[in-house]
Amino acid sequence: MKLAEYLESLKGGKVQLEILVRGKDADENNKIWDKILEAIKSAGNKLGILKKVKLIGPFGDEWKGKYETISKDVEEVDISTALSVSALAIKDESELVSHQTLRSRS
Repeated sequence: MKLAEYLESLKGGKVQLEILVRGKDADENNKIWDKILEAIKSAGNKLGILKKVKLIGPFGDEWKGKYETISKDVEEVDISTALSVSALAIKDESELVSHQTLRSRS
């Protein structure tokens, strides 16, 4: 199963989510990048980032090239702490038990 298929289950939640799937067609991928950059610009001048994450490989190189065109107009804000506290933290007892069970199996 592809990652995009897993992410589909997140649609319809509290946060509006649109899943964009890249392919092998460079023109279609450019349209996706344009859509992402337009969403960043229209959302204001702040962009939440994970400061310690370094993108590598062709995808990372492509992103860096595209993002460079708007980066001077964007203030980057590190969201790693907020993300770990709100989205990745264990919320209740049943989730804690599930997490411990999964860890013990690996």
